[in-house]
This record gives sequence, structure tokens and C-alpha cells, in this order.
Amino acid sequence: MAKPKGKHLASKKATGRKARRAEKRAEKLRVAEARGSASRRGRRQASAGRRRHRGAKVALGVLVALLATSGTAYAAGVHYFSTHFLPNTTVNGIDVSLKTADELAALIDEEGSRYTQTVTVGDFTTTLTADQIGFTTDGSAAAQAAMAQATQDLYRWPLEVAGSHSYISEAATSFDKDKLDAALSSAVDSYNETAESPQDASIIYSDEQGAFVINPEVAGSVVDKDAVSAQTADSVRSLSEQTDLGDDAVERPSVTSTTPELVAAVDKANRMLAVTVPLTRDGSTKATVDKDVIRGWITIGDDYEVSLDPDKVESYVSGVADRFASSDDTYSYTVKSAELARDIEGAVMGESSAAIEVPMSAKAKPRQVSSSMGTGTWDGTGAYLDVDLANQYARLYDASGSVTWESYVVTGNTSQGRNTPTGTFAIQSKETNVTLVGADEDKDGKPDYESHVSYWMPFYAGSYGLHDATWRSSFGGSIYQTGGSHGCVNLPYDKAAQLFDLVSVGTTVKIHS
Repeated sequence: MAKPKGKHLASKKATGRKARRAEKRAEKLRVAEARGSASRRGRRQASAGRRRHRGAKVALGVLVALLATSGTAYAAGVHYFSTHFLPNTTVNGIDVSLKTADELAALIDEEGSRYTQTVTVGDFTTTLTADQIGFTTDGSAAAQAAMAQATQDLYRWPLEVAGSHSYISEAATSFDKDKLDAALSSAVDSYNETAESPQDASIIYSDEQGAFVINPEVAGSVVDKDAVSAQTADSVRSLSEQTDLGDDAVERPSVTSTTPELVAAVDKANRMLAVTVPLTRDGSTKATVDKDVIRGWITIGDDYEVSLDPDKVESYVSGVADRFASSDDTYSYTVKSAELARDIEGAVMGESSAAIEVPMSAKAKPRQVSSSMGTGTWDGTGAYLDVDLANQYARLYDASGSVTWESYVVTGNTSQGRNTPTGTFAIQSKETNVTLVGADEDKDGKPDYESHVSYWMPFYAGSYGLHDATWRSSFGGSIYQTGGSHGCVNLPYDKAAQLFDLVSVGTTVKIHS
């Protein structure tokens, strides 16, 4: 059933009053609350102020404490890093973080003791140790120098401690050059024992090519100790650990296929080899000097001077001389060997193929020569004085074999062993009015003889000669056998005078039996 409307309206008014009262109570509560809130905010602000004041005091104390603590740590850092390297520090690539100079010095010296030098030349390689070459380092000086660099900004250490630092401080090094040379010498000598020696280019005759050719040089593999020593010493001074000379220190041939002197010598020898020289007599070729002959004569000296072997040329001339020799009833014709050899040498050296007319000499044949006092034999050698001991006769022949003087003689007493010497001699001097003094063979204190002669012509030892003998009344025959001279050739006075005018110093004297 529906409610009455009046009651309904009354309820509505009542509700409005309640709402207003509720709003008033709410306002009062807000005011009161606002006041309370303001009071509490004030108290909180006061409390916060008091807390900030206490916090400032605490912060100031902490700051003071930190400053006091930091000062001690900074000073300690300055002291520590004056003798120690900062973290993250390298010297010459060595990590030296927090290490002392002494520790760095030890590291540098240890590094130096491990130094090696490897030397390479061609196929030769050797490695030398620090001990072998007396290699040392001054680690202490290097470390001190590095520390000096590191402590330049010592008072900035708090700012530098987290950074990275790198320094270079080269250590003073030294080595013993004598030890280096000795170690290298030993290694090189050992290698060179089996190494191939270089060979100079040379000139040889090629049968296949029929010419002189260059035999190429051979490089070899022998190591030059002096060159290696100099380069290695430089490498050690620069602290390099490698000396690689390639083939630069391999001993080279001093003469190569392109050496100008060698090339010129080959050309000269082959031009000489191309010479062909006809040897003629009266225009007729009887022998030819050609390549097959010349190749055996050519010599090339150490200075690459091309020449001919004179002994071989002379031997060749002697071998062909018979082709040109001839004779007739009066003369024998022979080659003038020395002259022909000179002509041939001149032609070949001068690269001339012109014919050579062989020079000849004519020699008279030995023959019997009749003279007013008998017959003698001229040997065809020209002018000479012939003394025939068996016939006690002497003849002077001119160059044509004619007798220009002759005489009987008396020679040395054969029964007393005072023989006149035999052989070929020459007049040594010509003197007049000479006293010949003999030796004291009988030991009586006096010369065995003193003989004055007008013409004296010694021919042997200054004491055997031809002279006049006026004390003799006859010459020739067998007088010499028991009554002969002391070895001289005695002549009649007039014959001695004639001979003295006909002979000269140097005239040949032939004495025979």
C-alpha cells in the first residue's frame, strides 16, 4: 500500500536541518583541526630546525675528522710514492706498478742478462749470449732516471693515482768488443770450414768453340769475419737483437765475368788467335803459324796482360828450322833462330798475318887450306888463330878462311908436364917489352926464370900467352917434348912482331892437338 504524502514531506524538512547541523559540526571540526594542524606544523618545524642544527654540528665534526684523516693519508701518499711508482705504471714497457727503483734496477739488469744477438749471413746463423759478448746494463742509473720522471708531479698523486703512466729510461749498456770478435770468429771459422770458397772468373780455351772464353765466377758461401764483426757491433750498440746481412758479408770473387780487364784480355787473345803467318824462303811457304800453334803460346798473366811464351816460340822455331836449312859446296845455310822468333812474336802480338821471309845465315863449311908451310883445316867459324900442338904449327885465318899469317912454334914441355892448355881462348891483352918472371919451383929463393920479350899476347889466366923467344935457334918439330916452354907458345921474333900487328884484344885463339 502507498505511504501518505504528508509524512513524506515532513521527513524531507527534517533531513535538511540535520544536514545543516552536520555541516556546522563539520566546519567546527575543520577549524579545530586546522588549528591543531598549525600547532603541530609549528612544532614539527621547530623540531626540524633543532634537528638541522644538530646535523650541521655533526657534519662539521665529520668534515673536520675527514680533513684531519685525509691530510695524514695525503702525506703518507707523498712519502710512499716518492720511492714507489704509481699503479698502472710502465718503464720501457716493464710493469713497475708500486715497485721501487731498486726493484726496477733488478728487472732491467735481469732483462740485460737475457740479451741475445742473432747474426745471419746467407746460410750462416749464430746466436750470441750476453755472457759471450760481455754485455752489461746499468739498471740502477736507468731506474733512478725513471723515478725522477715519475716524481716530477709527486704532489698531484691523488689525481694521478687512478691514471696510466708510461716512461722511457734507456739503460746504459756496454759490451766487450774483443769477446764479441772472439765469439763471432769461432762461429764463423767453424762454418767456413765447410763453406764453398769464392772463385774468380778466369780465361780458358774452349776446344768446342775454338776460342778463349770466360769461365764464370763462383760466388761461394765463405763469410767475411771483418764485415760481420763491424755490423754486429753496431747492432749491439743500438740494442738491436738481430744482425741480418743477407749476402752482403759473404766473400765475393774479386774478378767477375764483367771485369773490364778480363774481358779485354779475352778479346786480345782471340784476335791473336786469328792470326795466320806464312813463313817463307825465297817466296815459297815452308811453314805456317796458325791458331793450332798460337793457342799453345798465349799466356795471360795475373794482371791480365796477354803475351807469348818465348820459350815455346823458340822451341817452335827450332822444330821448323830444318825445313829452311840448305847447303852448297862452300856454305851451310841455317835459320837465324833468335831473329825469326822475334819476327813471329811481333807479328802475332801485332795481330798481323803478313808473310815472314825467314832470315838465314850462311856459314862456310870446314875445308883444307894449303899454306906455304903445309896444309891446315879451317873450321868455317870465321877469323881465328889456330895453334896445332901435334904439328907445332900456327895459322891465322881471316873470316873467309884465308891464311893471313903462319909460323912454326914451340909449346909446353910435355916431358915435364908443362903442357900448353887446349881449348878456345881469346887474346887478353897486347904488351911490348915485358919481363916474364917464373915461379920458384925449385925452392932456391929465386924465380926459376926471368925472360925479356918484345911482344906479349896472353890468352889464358894472364900467364899463358904467345911471345917471341929470341933464345931459341929453331922452332917446330919435336923440340917441345923435351925442350919446350913452361906452357907458353914461343914464336920467332919476326913472326911475333907480325902477329902482334894482326891480332886484337878479343881475337879467338883455338889450341888443339
